[in-house]
Amino acid sequence: MIPRDVANDELLDYTHTLEFLCHHLLAPGCSVILSPRQFEVLKAYLQHIDTLVPDANFALEQCIDHRPSGYSVAWDNDGDDWQDDFIDTVMERMTQSLGFYAGAIIREGYLIELDEISQQIEEIKGRVLDRSRQRALDSIETFTEDPTFKSHPPRSPDQKYSDLTDRNRRLCPIGLAVF
Repeated sequence: MIPRDVANDELLDYTHTLEFLCHHLLAPGCSVILSPRQFEVLKAYLQHIDTLVPDANFALEQCIDHRPSGYSVAWDNDGDDWQDDFIDTVMERMTQSLGFYAGAIIREGYLIELDEISQQIEEIKGRVLDRSRQRALDSIETFTEDPTFKSHPPRSPDQKYSDLTDRNRRLCPIGLAVF
């Protein structure tokens, strides 16, 4: 069942309005057909993308509500891994939050409140940053993968770091190591 407040919103073609407001975020031939409330939500998400990743070459290709069921949302972006991950996550969340009705929508008819979008974007930034950090850590080859590497036992609180090295070193006054 479509909630009355979303179902009775008239769908309008906002393509030319969006071209005027943020033409640099639209792909050639972009179509935007939404209700007035949906359009405000779309603009808020696009503003966050434009502010947070202005150099990601993002382009909205379409955002259309096909009532009574279905929607079309498409975009393209060509940034680094973090930018692509962030934009894809934001756009997927936006799609789930625009009040669409279709099998791919988890909460059909859910139209996010404008004042909730900024917090949602902050949560997405945190999750994407965590994933990015983990990817970076996963890409680091550790020394333990070297079969000749022999680790030292853990240092006790009263033990000097120099005691853990293979050679005892002392520093000269000019900072050079002498062995």
